[in-house]
Amino acid sequence: MRCNVSISPKGLGLGVAISAMIVVSLILLPIPAFAQEYTDIGSEGFTPAIEDFIAAFSMLADVIGEALIAVSLGWALKPAGIGFIIGMVLLVAFRTVSPVSFEVESLTIVSRIAKRKWHVMIYAVIIAGIVGVILGSLGLLSAMVDFIGPSIQYGMMTGVGIILAVVAIDLIKENKVIGIVSAVVAFIVFFATIDDPSSIIYALAASVVVSVVVARFVKFDPILPDPKREKFSMILPFRNLGSLFRKFQTEDDTPTGDDKSTGDDKSTGDDKSTGDGKKAKVIKLLTRNDKILLVRAALALIALRLGTGIAYPAINADIAGIDLITGSGHSIFDVNSIIAGMSGAASAFFGGVPLEPIISGTAASPNPVFSAALMMGLAAVILLLGWVGKIAKYIPIQAVTGFLLLLGALIIFPENAPLAMEENPLVGGVTAVVTGVTMDPFIGLIAGLITKGMMLLFGVT
Repeated sequence: MRCNVSISPKGLGLGVAISAMIVVSLILLPIPAFAQEYTDIGSEGFTPAIEDFIAAFSMLADVIGEALIAVSLGWALKPAGIGFIIGMVLLVAFRTVSPVSFEVESLTIVSRIAKRKWHVMIYAVIIAGIVGVILGSLGLLSAMVDFIGPSIQYGMMTGVGIILAVVAIDLIKENKVIGIVSAVVAFIVFFATIDDPSSIIYALAASVVVSVVVARFVKFDPILPDPKREKFSMILPFRNLGSLFRKFQTEDDTPTGDDKSTGDDKSTGDDKSTGDGKKAKVIKLLTRNDKILLVRAALALIALRLGTGIAYPAINADIAGIDLITGSGHSIFDVNSIIAGMSGAASAFFGGVPLEPIISGTAASPNPVFSAALMMGLAAVILLLGWVGKIAKYIPIQAVTGFLLLLGALIIFPENAPLAMEENPLVGGVTAVVTGVTMDPFIGLIAGLITKGMMLLFGVT
């Protein structure tokens, strides 16, 4: 039995409103003629360098490692390929050195809050994506950077350095042999080539390659994707988009025509039923509990992005040796918020993983925009073709341990800690410590703002 579901004007209006917000965001941030802030795609005399390719290919180890963590938390990977493509196009258009990719913090937080309910996770990412696009389009993220001041910004980056080092150490504990090998190789290569601007790229590439070789002789537990989850599954069919955030599509072995769903999960009878116990796609209503979890997860993701969306792009710009302005002349923070929002929402709409700001080794390459775009393009191909499961058998997540430890302990922390102390020792110190202890840049940001406010209140300079 097949019944057509009518779409209410209210629901249709919601879908139109969401589409309009995305269109308006592109109008509010027009892409002007390419500025010549640095040599890269669209610039006169642009020529790719071997280091660009090395950095891009090496960062794929991080993409694959994070992807496997996503699988373990209940996310699907293939649809994220769409998000990577959208992100790559926007990255090149805005000429920013800061790419987006999988991020353990966002994957873990949303999955836990949503209790691994697929439809709640997906909707939370879509909502956070829309908010991110709006914040970036209106220039609110860059305004926040101006408001918090350099002491908090440097403090957050110092705390991120601590976080990366701690994460690297935790990875080493999980597999000491591969982790230690990756760290040792990265440090040796880095110091051996320290006079070369691309030393961090060489260290990243060498540590990944050697770790993969060692993994052939050392036992490690690969995380393999579930073939049943690795398929495109829209949160709602196109004809039902007016019911976004009220209904979701899922599979059920209850005959849809009989409408036997229990509780608040009411079936609309929109799809065919085989009547023989086989699973069939049905449209169900979000329960009250679903909506509560959805809002909580979305707010948590937005809060996390406010922290990482400021700290991570700033670190990438610092590594690239450029100002906090993209090649298109816009704030790197606003642009990154738009890219993360649009690519993450697109990925989630088709059942995929959220894409967030990351710290990328491609920023150290001679042409950081090209290298980052290449990395994202390659990631899209790997995901869309379902190669992660095959590659996961050979690349342990500890392959990036050396890069994380090197970046956190020898580059980010020592470069930003003195600047934070110079600007305001108390505010910068509190921000750095809280960020490192809580493993959350946003909480560090709030702690820094509270400290700054208290100092102003009591007249402390």
